[in-house]
Amino acid sequence: MSRFSVFILIFASVMFLAASAVAQQNPAPVATTPAATSAAPATPVQSSNDAAQKAGATSASTNDPDQKPAAEKPPAGTQSPEATVPTTTVYPEPKQQQYLAPELVPEPLPKNKVALIGGVVKSIDQVRNRMTLQIFGAKKMNLIFDGRTHFDRNGVETNQLAVKTGDRVYVDTQLANGKIFARNVHLRTAEGIASASGQVIAYYPKTGEVSMRDNISKRPVNFRVTQSTVIKTKDADGTPALLQPNALISVRLNAAAGSRSVANEIDVLASPGAQFTFYGTLSHLDLRSGMLAVDNKSDNRIYDIRFVPAQIGMTDALTIGADVAVVATFNGENYTAKSVTVNQAAKAANPE
Repeated sequence: MSRFSVFILIFASVMFLAASAVAQQNPAPVATTPAATSAAPATPVQSSNDAAQKAGATSASTNDPDQKPAAEKPPAGTQSPEATVPTTTVYPEPKQQQYLAPELVPEPLPKNKVALIGGVVKSIDQVRNRMTLQIFGAKKMNLIFDGRTHFDRNGVETNQLAVKTGDRVYVDTQLANGKIFARNVHLRTAEGIASASGQVIAYYPKTGEVSMRDNISKRPVNFRVTQSTVIKTKDADGTPALLQPNALISVRLNAAAGSRSVANEIDVLASPGAQFTFYGTLSHLDLRSGMLAVDNKSDNRIYDIRFVPAQIGMTDALTIGADVAVVATFNGENYTAKSVTVNQAAKAANPE
């Protein structure tokens, strides 16, 4: 090797060592992290990496069969198809208004038993619908009435304004909500046709005077029989001889002002010793007291009849509800059964 070559090799080594020393004394600047409050701008490398990640996510969602595609948002200023579909809104029906207060709306008529009473009106309040009666042979009684009450004057329909203090009335009463309710009010005036029923106390053939004990008031009612008076018994013509003491009669009176009442028509219902046959449903049976009741079909009245079990021949078919025929005798006070025949046994009650 020539001297020149050696010299070149030594010179290159010295230059390389000098460059290394300079590089160690001046190191390259290190990138610092920006403050947390400021966002670092994305470098081209980072942007490319983000695009790659998004592309990978899109491809992953496309490959997944269970993954639903994201709904695309419509452009600004346009409406979705769902928004243009008309809808129907159903509102609840309004409650019907009740123009009358609950206490002013009358309830249905009670189904309790009806009791007929008679008396004289002591006072009547047309505003509060109250009436006080002096019951015949008893104490005073307070009654209530309303729009359901029927009024009639001598058989002609009227209203409550026709009832005055001192009038004689007969009232069909029922118990309603602890008070006595007047269902029907029958007004009887001094003039006009009046009906009464009761038991004959005495009959005077010479004068035609008849004294009868009224069934309602339990007081004597006096009237006169004339040649024009019609007397009937069991739908047949009768005579005044049938007006025996204790006979049961129903009479229609022509009450003329200033004179004694005259009987227009007398129906003799029962004379002492007379025999009657009752057809109807057995509504009551008491073996201990020996009393039965028959709802008679001919006049729709219930008759209480006494009986002696050994005399009428008791059978198992004689039960409440059976259709019976009872032959009884009237003794002036009550009916006594001579025989009882069961025409049809009572129907068995349906089990619930």
